[in-house]
Amino acid sequence: MLELWTEPEPRYSGNYYRFAPTTMYPKPTQQPLPLWFGGRGPMALKLAAELAHGWLPTWLVPAKYEELLPVIEGHLKERGRSLEGFTIGRECYTVIAETDNAVRDIAQRTMATFSSGFTVQSEADAGSHLLSACHRM
Repeated sequence: MLELWTEPEPRYSGNYYRFAPTTMYPKPTQQPLPLWFGGRGPMALKLAAELAHGWLPTWLVPAKYEELLPVIEGHLKERGRSLEGFTIGRECYTVIAETDNAVRDIAQRTMATFSSGFTVQSEADAGSHLLSACHRM
């Protein structure tokens, strides 16, 4: 990808992909184009630390985010990098519906496909806890 985005006549030959000299336009105007990696698994964290300008951890509760932050920081350090200049995106999901039960139903259907340990709270339960959790992320 970087070759395509930066070189006038990119070519590549690796273990899994190859392409002959080619052209690709338009090129990104921002150079270098920031490359962010998503994911939360061990390999995603290692690759983000090695190759990316940023990391977008998806579907994480605050406790898991706090657990993974030192992991990616360690991977960066192993590669002579630091969190300075490395951007970490944050996501805080919200469901708005007319009743607490409707919120729970919508949220649980969405979360059923993910396995990172979500919690569902009503407005009465959440209070400042939700805001605090989003700020910690």
